[in-house]
Amino acid sequence: MTPKFTPINQTTINNLNIYKSLSDSIFINKDRIFCFEGNYYDKDTQSKLWGEIGNKHFRCVEELDDELSQNLIKLNSKKFVKLIEKFSNPQIRISESKIEVRDERKNRTKELFDDYKTRYKDESKIQLPPFKEIKEPEYQTIVKVNYVKRLKRYIEITSQKRGNFIKGNPTRIQIMFTKENGEQVILAEDMNDGIVSHSSIVKAESMKKDFRYVLSYKIFRLLPDDNYMVQMSCKDYLSEWFCSKRSIKFCLDILKVSYAKN
Repeated sequence: MTPKFTPINQTTINNLNIYKSLSDSIFINKDRIFCFEGNYYDKDTQSKLWGEIGNKHFRCVEELDDELSQNLIKLNSKKFVKLIEKFSNPQIRISESKIEVRDERKNRTKELFDDYKTRYKDESKIQLPPFKEIKEPEYQTIVKVNYVKRLKRYIEITSQKRGNFIKGNPTRIQIMFTKENGEQVILAEDMNDGIVSHSSIVKAESMKKDFRYVLSYKIFRLLPDDNYMVQMSCKDYLSEWFCSKRSIKFCLDILKVSYAKN
């Protein structure tokens, strides 16, 4: 049975531009889009693909309203976005042998997209590795867009004041969710000097009395400026950032120096 053309809504179009900035590849599997920081398009064996994904610490998963594909496919992100943006109201049809894109209002004109893969070099089907997911969150909070922007801005200011981190670099900045003087806080700390450049009080629910969840700024800066519901777990060394506006879950690994205990 030939699949139907499925519309791509504006939310997904906006998200595609995020994926394009993160990676040379996006993965579509039925009603979900996966993107991982880094380059994967030339990883033509399972060991290469899984190994590269395993070395990264940032991924995003978008839940779609409709199923786009029957099987997992890997697409060239930049070329795919370039094609989608040619249409005012794009629709897509993914079949076994081709990907077709058309405009809903000019549905007799279709363009083929051929820069995609469904199989590895040995002809086996492309698969993604199993992923960690938080089953029992230890910590939950809301991080508003102004917090995200403020943390990024303070780090930029610190960089400028210190001559672009003469003694280090921005990757030494850590974002911490912890407790100070009985208050739940988010901190930005420069690990080059142990200087806290920013602190904000937040409302949070924690299953542990003593905790510190630490993220590298190198990973944190990849988050789009938006509002998030956040949960964390030291058991999995993982944080999950849910953005309802984008229908995306961003998964950021937390550093092994993190802890949570009673």
